[in-house]
Amino acid sequence: MLTVFGLRLAGDPTPFFVGSVLFLFCVVSFGSLVGAAIPNQATAIQAVSLGGFLLAFLLSGVIFPVENIPAWLRWVPALVQARYFVVVVRDALLQGGGWPAVWWAVLAIAAIGVVFYSLAWRTLRHMQLEA
Repeated sequence: MLTVFGLRLAGDPTPFFVGSVLFLFCVVSFGSLVGAAIPNQATAIQAVSLGGFLLAFLLSGVIFPVENIPAWLRWVPALVQARYFVVVVRDALLQGGGWPAVWWAVLAIAAIGVVFYSLAWRTLRHMQLEA
């Protein structure tokens, strides 16, 4: 049985590892986008704190279930990549459903990562053309 950080994975480990790599791609793309789009360091740190940490912890389902979020705010967690990574990690550590249970979450992480990467690439390309 495969263990990660001393915890046994309940099922197939490949969705967990693929989801982890894609989540890292999302986070790095988001950081590149913030770094390229915001001109000074203090504002970039605040943007990452709000956009990265606050959304990831409060609206991803780690601390509060998404079902308990008010209905008018429930569309925001759908845009947060950490929400889908929580689904992948919970499945890998607790349920063990494998690809049939989490393919949609891995696909959502990849789609959000592609959006962040595309926006970061366009922003960096625009900066390069201005220089």
